[in-house]
Amino acid sequence: MKTKTLGISVCALLSMLFLAASDACGGWHRRHAFIPALMAVWGSSASHVLAVGRQGAIQVFDGREWKPMVSGTTADLWGIWGSSDQNVVAVGSDGVILHFDGIQWQRAQGIPPHVLLGVWGSSPRQVLAVGAGGVILHFDGQAWSSMVSSTSSNLWNVWGSSPTDVFAVGDNGTVLHFDGRGWERMPTETHGQILGVWGSSPSDVYAVGTKGTLLRYDGCRWSLIRLSVAADLWGIWGSGPNDIHVVGTGGTMLHFDGVQWTAEASDYQVDLYAVWGAGRYSAIAVGAESTVMSFAR
Repeated sequence: MKTKTLGISVCALLSMLFLAASDACGGWHRRHAFIPALMAVWGSSASHVLAVGRQGAIQVFDGREWKPMVSGTTADLWGIWGSSDQNVVAVGSDGVILHFDGIQWQRAQGIPPHVLLGVWGSSPRQVLAVGAGGVILHFDGQAWSSMVSSTSSNLWNVWGSSPTDVFAVGDNGTVLHFDGRGWERMPTETHGQILGVWGSSPSDVYAVGTKGTLLRYDGCRWSLIRLSVAADLWGIWGSGPNDIHVVGTGGTMLHFDGVQWTAEASDYQVDLYAVWGAGRYSAIAVGAESTVMSFAR
């Protein structure tokens, strides 16, 4: 099992992407495509999907085929989020923050050389980026500025239900919560690395991490959910509270149907690092060794 450190993760992350809607059969299926290693994926729909990755790589899927885009950088890109196909933000190493307006990518100026690992927003004027050393940056629609995070731990991901209810997760069991005024650390039942976060509402938030860590926040406290899984869990996404996908190392794929968590069948043991979907009937998992796993019901 690999230890998830910042250096290892930069070198290890993703190389592939799939579109579930293109598969006529149900379940998870492996895909291959010869595109640069990818680290994150986001889409506005099944026919507009963007993936970012190593050395400034950006790929776009238009519903028919994948095409490379000109990013204007050679920095590794770690995270991507958008409010629409005409407002997308990608973040990465060396303080790189890119904005896509539907026509071209442009780099934000004046950003210190942070390693930025995750990005999320509630609107084009409320965007947050997190990264190594506990850095948190805020965009107000005009400029990026630093926020006080109260931690020096690497922050791997960020998600919120609103501008005043945001969660950032990272190393050493770190979960920070933003209430619109400031960031405060929340108690958790783990000291390991927390790598992904997603929720369906303010009282239904999940976080995943190393060694099978799965946490749920019910609006009051974080509780550890016991799983018979030892893999590192990297990515989480859902279409709602009764349809949640989790992916991790060794080809681990878990699904929650609102009642129980179950392992989903796969013939492949490759590490999976991220998951995204266009709705309840499709999902995307990407991982090592140029792997794309597509899911369709």
